[in-house]
Amino acid sequence: MTIDEMSIKLAWISDLHLDHLEKKDPDALVRLGAALESEGAAHILLGGDIADSRCFETGLEHFLDVTRCLIYFVLGNHDYYFGSIVDVRRRAAALSLPGLQWLPKTGVVELNSDTALIGHGGCGDAHRGDMENFILLTDYAAIKELAATINHEDFWINGFRERSALINKLRQMGEEASQNLKNNLEKAADRYKRILILTHVTPFVETCTYRDSPGTDRGFPGFLWDSMGIKLKSFAAEHPDTEFMVLSGHTHEDSYARVASNIRAWSSPAEYGELRYRIVESSGWTVGPSILV
Repeated sequence: MTIDEMSIKLAWISDLHLDHLEKKDPDALVRLGAALESEGAAHILLGGDIADSRCFETGLEHFLDVTRCLIYFVLGNHDYYFGSIVDVRRRAAALSLPGLQWLPKTGVVELNSDTALIGHGGCGDAHRGDMENFILLTDYAAIKELAATINHEDFWINGFRERSALINKLRQMGEEASQNLKNNLEKAADRYKRILILTHVTPFVETCTYRDSPGTDRGFPGFLWDSMGIKLKSFAAEHPDTEFMVLSGHTHEDSYARVASNIRAWSSPAEYGELRYRIVESSGWTVGPSILV
């Protein structure tokens, strides 16, 4: 699928959290549809945390109906809440709505003759940071595969001292996700000079920030996809003539970094119950400011 080279304008939305948005601001999607029509953006990148496992499909259907745009999406940690990672990914792969593409299944998307889009939600992979005192996320109790690794009394009452099984599971998930994305990187690099990468969890320390400050060792295990960052930096060094642009969310923080001479990375701000978008344009491959609808 190809978008005309002269008219690439993508609307990037991360951490949508439709389950919160529809309660607090039910008219936001209608306003978004009007805003994107005004912007001239016919294509949307959804960077994960769309809803939760109970309603992410109906949320996507409603989103598609209102915006009438071609949507490429990845999954975030909240999309698995109250369910199973395996089941939610199976359901994402089974979606057959015209105009809706789950990037890990779609693979390499040609945006123009020079540019490809790929993506994977990734995860906080406990690959880097303080493994004895990292921040505890609701993920670890609300997602089936992670909850199966913890002793719930230890988790809720004893300060969570028995972490090794969870750490091993997070590392396994991070490595599997990294390999999936790297496979598509290799395919894309054979043909394209620019590769746009959509993720949920940032692969880079530089964009894993908190309240406009650098991230910490306590935060990195749950908020950084470090195994992918290592692979991507190595891959970019091997392909110095290819430009890589990485769009992430998860931290709800606004940050930007030139991670390497040919890697630029952004993370986008978010608040529960608000709807924000950013315009990604082909002219110089710029990423615009976060706009509240």
